[in-house]
Amino acid sequence: MSRLRPIQLMFSLGAGLALTACIETAPPEALAPVSEGIDEVRIVASVGCTRSTQGSGNLCQTISDPDRIARIEAFVDARLEGWSTPFAGAPILSIHVQFYRNGEFIESFGIGAESFERRTFLSRRAKRLEVDEALSLVDLNRSHLRHRTDDPIPG
Repeated sequence: MSRLRPIQLMFSLGAGLALTACIETAPPEALAPVSEGIDEVRIVASVGCTRSTQGSGNLCQTISDPDRIARIEAFVDARLEGWSTPFAGAPILSIHVQFYRNGEFIESFGIGAESFERRTFLSRRAKRLEVDEALSLVDLNRSHLRHRTDDPIPG
């Protein structure tokens, strides 16, 4: 049996760790559509908004217009397939679209630069155009995808 040299061992371990970061803990699953009767949507972001909320992030806006809510729900509901939890855990996203019915929190949809999140730790890869569409629906832009520790938003 040959002995691995330290560099070979480090390379093997590094490659193994990189591979496990891409492995999902369970097969992708399909999610149910956003619940019926949503009457309020709150947009919360880590940066770029000033009204404090409980938990992380600040409130950017509250949406109660039924037509806007329906467009946001349709966007989320068009993406019911392919949700999973990566081995390393779901990405930490800086924008959350929170759905409420009669003042009660129902669920959240997270928006990141390259992924979306639903439920607890379920994520799904997103194309740049999908992210841009989601941001447009909630009147935000890519500068809101940053985290508090990133450089400040210009201007």
